[in-house]
Amino acid sequence: MRWLYRLKDTVSSQIRNSAARYSGKIKVTCGTNTEFRAFINDGTQHVVSIYVAGNAVVVCCDCPAREKRVFCSHIWAGLAAAESGGHLSRIATMRWPSIRLEGVKGAAAVQFEPPSRPAKPTPWKAELAALRERVAPAWSGFTEPPRQIFYTVDSEECIHRSALIVQVEVSRLKKDGGWGRPNWHEIEIRCVSQLDDVDRKLLGILGSDVTSGSYSNFIPDPDSVKSKRRVPRGAYDLLIPMLCATGRFMLEPSGLPDKFQPLHWDDAEPWKLEVTVRKDEQAEVFVVSGWLKRDGKQLPVSEPRLLIPGLVFFPDHVARLDEGHGLQWALLLRRTGDLAVPFANRLEFMAEIAQFSVLPSIELPEEITIHPGRFANPPILRISKPQYSAPRLCCEVAFDYGSVIVPEAQKASVVDDQATGRLVHRDIAAEEQARNRLNLLGVYRTSEYSLGRGQWEVSPSRVPALVRQLVSEGWRVEAEGNLYRKAGAFRIDVTSNIDWFELNGHAEFEGEQLALPELLKALGRGEDMVRLGDGSFGLLPEEWLKRSCAFGRQRVTPA
Repeated sequence: MRWLYRLKDTVSSQIRNSAARYSGKIKVTCGTNTEFRAFINDGTQHVVSIYVAGNAVVVCCDCPAREKRVFCSHIWAGLAAAESGGHLSRIATMRWPSIRLEGVKGAAAVQFEPPSRPAKPTPWKAELAALRERVAPAWSGFTEPPRQIFYTVDSEECIHRSALIVQVEVSRLKKDGGWGRPNWHEIEIRCVSQLDDVDRKLLGILGSDVTSGSYSNFIPDPDSVKSKRRVPRGAYDLLIPMLCATGRFMLEPSGLPDKFQPLHWDDAEPWKLEVTVRKDEQAEVFVVSGWLKRDGKQLPVSEPRLLIPGLVFFPDHVARLDEGHGLQWALLLRRTGDLAVPFANRLEFMAEIAQFSVLPSIELPEEITIHPGRFANPPILRISKPQYSAPRLCCEVAFDYGSVIVPEAQKASVVDDQATGRLVHRDIAAEEQARNRLNLLGVYRTSEYSLGRGQWEVSPSRVPALVRQLVSEGWRVEAEGNLYRKAGAFRIDVTSNIDWFELNGHAEFEGEQLALPELLKALGRGEDMVRLGDGSFGLLPEEWLKRSCAFGRQRVTPA
C-alpha cells in the first residue's frame, strides 16, 4: 500500500530527489509493518533504521548528518525502499503521521528504545481525546492542488470481464496554466472530499472497485477510492446519463483534455443484436454476419467501438443494447469479419449449430431452418443403483423427440435430427415442466450438478410411489433395466349355459397383453404389478384391483 506521499510534505524536494541515486545500493536487514532496517552503500556503508511509535515515524542514520540532527537523503531512500518492499505498512493507517529524528548508538547495529509511556489521563480527558478522534475530518492532512476528473471506459478490461469498467483519472494544472494529460496509472483517487459535488456523488455511487473481492490486510483511507470501478448493469440507466452529463466521460482518449471526444447518452430504444446466415449463390457459400437493428435501421456489428452486456458504444455516444444470446457471436464477427461456409458443408454446419447451448436471434435460409420441437412421447426416467454404496439411487432423465432421444444433461439447445435432416429446437418449457414434476415427487439434483459432475437422485423408499405416479402420467420408467408399462384396456368375455359359465379375457399394457388367468393369479397373491411376456412389468391400477375382487373368488375355467 502506498503511504510515502503522506510524508513528502515534511521533507524538502532536494533531499527526495537526491535519494534516487541510492537505488540498487540498499540492503534490507529487517522489515515488518512497524520496523525497518537497512544498509546503504554510497562508498561508505551507512545504517538506516526506522520504526513506528504512536503517531510518529522515528528515523535515524549513522551518517555525518546525524551530528547536525539533519534529515538526510539516506533516510528518504530507506523510506522509499520500505514502501517498495511492503514494509512499514502501519504508516498507511496513521491519521497524521509525523517524522521524528533520533540518533544511533553504533554503526554496526541499531537498538530501538521503546517510547516512554505518557501519564494516564484523567477519565474526562480520555473521553474528550477519544471524541476528538471520532469527530476528526476524514481527509489525509494535506490539500490536493486543483484537479479535473475524467471517466474513461477501459475497453480491454470491459471485454475481459464482460462488464462496464470505468477508469477514473486525474488531470492536474501545469505551470503554464493548462491542464495536463490525465494520469492513467493512479491506483487511488485521494482526497475525494475536496472534489466538486458532481464528482463526489459519482465516485460515491459508481460501483465497486474491480479488486473488491480480494483479501487485504490494510485499512482503506476513508477519503480515497480505487480508480478502476465496475458499474453494475442494474445501474446503467442511472449512472450513464450522469457520467455523460459531466462532459468528461469518454472512450480511451488519445490526446490532451481539449481534444477528447466526450460521450453523450442515447436514450432511445435499445439496439438489438441479430445474426444472419444468407446464401451467396455466386460464391456458393453461406455467409454468417452480425447486425445491430433498431427502428428499421441496420448497422454491421463492426461499426460500434465497443459492445458489452447492455451497452453499445459509438465514437460520440453510448446506447442501450439488447444482446439476447448474441454478444459472443458479435465479438467473434467483429474480430474475424463475416464467416463463409461452403454449400458442400451444409450438414456439417448444421451439426455445429446444433451443439450450441443457446442461440442468438438468428435468421437462417430455407436449407438450414430450425423447426420448433415437440415431445414425440412423454419423458423417460431411468433409475439405477449407484456405483458405490450410497444411500440414494441414481436417476437419468431423457426426452423423446421422435427419432432422437436427448439426455436432459445435454447442453445443446437444438436437436440435429439426422434421420430427417432437420434441426429442431428443444421444447425448453416442456423440459422444465418435467424437471419440476420430478422435484415435486422427491427426485432431486445433487449439489455438484451445476459443476457438471452431479446427477438426479431419489431415496429408495420413494421409488414405488414415484414409478406408479409417473407411469400413470405416461412417462417411460425403467428401474435396473426393467421397463414399467401403463395399463390400457381390460377386456372380459363371459360364455354361459344352464349350469356353467366360462370367463375369457386379457389386459392391455402399452401393446403387451396378459391373459386373464395370469392376471387373477397376481391379484390373488396381492401383487400390484405383473411380469409381461417381454420381461417388462405392467402396473395394475387401483380401480382394476377393486373390480377384479369379485371375479377372483369365482371358479375360473381356462379358455
